[in-house]
Amino acid sequence: MSRSILVVLLLLLACRPATTEAPSGQKEQAGCERGDAEACFDHGLTFQFPPSGAPDLARALELYDRSCALGFAPGCTQAVGFLVHGAVPRDDERASEYARRACALKDEDACSKPLDELGGAILKETVRTVVRSNIEQVRDCYNAGLKRDPKLEGRVHVQFVIQPDGSVGELTLVDELADASEVVRCIAEVARGWKFPAPYGRIIVTYPFVLEPSDPG
Repeated sequence: MSRSILVVLLLLLACRPATTEAPSGQKEQAGCERGDAEACFDHGLTFQFPPSGAPDLARALELYDRSCALGFAPGCTQAVGFLVHGAVPRDDERASEYARRACALKDEDACSKPLDELGGAILKETVRTVVRSNIEQVRDCYNAGLKRDPKLEGRVHVQFVIQPDGSVGELTLVDELADASEVVRCIAEVARGWKFPAPYGRIIVTYPFVLEPSDPG
């Protein structure tokens, strides 16, 4: 079975790298320790899809379990995906328990669909986390354009297909940046190298990047 899901997200970029954000994973860890279910989910993603190094799938599953226990349905369904799609040894009994929890948390798919159709589709939060983990690549493309034109700003819509193995397939861009073809080509090149969770079927993502210089003051 194959299905396409359209995800639309928005991210604001600035030419000056942020200096106040915590290193990758620390913000999510702190939130999770405070009992923030979504932070636990996001922290799990940093272990499943680390910016560098090997993933720690056991730790990721622990954090999805905690997210689920704290009442975040995507944490439950992400755990289902781990247990039925090969990230860890398959365990249908445990996966069914996570599905029941997700159903109790008003996830309609968890209430009606079989286990093999849960947990593989990529959530908006997942797509956003992966893109943000690679955002410096996009920022570098924009900064290069700013060196040629300090007033360069606009929007670039990146539409791409996430293949069943999590790689980026077909990719198209629609830009509103005058005389910025090099920036657009650069963004396309880096986006083709991104790696996402293996989805259930093919997923079409449209991600608009708003590019504008930071306030120099």
